[in-house]
Amino acid sequence: MHFGQSVGDLFLLMAVVTLSNLTDSLNFSDLNTWANAPETIAYFAEHQQFGTLLGLALIAGPLGNAPSSAPPLAG
Repeated sequence: MHFGQSVGDLFLLMAVVTLSNLTDSLNFSDLNTWANAPETIAYFAEHQQFGTLLGLALIAGPLGNAPSSAPPLAG
């Protein structure tokens, strides 16, 4: 296993756990309802750094698992 893959998996896991705690569900219809709720929009407008970090974690997970042209780390 490459170091980047485990870090990407960890970021993705942290994002999914955070999202499930915020929404109480991981069903797409429930996520859509939560994302469009006025209180959710107001919260993330006031605390933009949390939305940014959550979005980066959701993106970084799959990117950490993408194949790279760099040679694997020794170890």
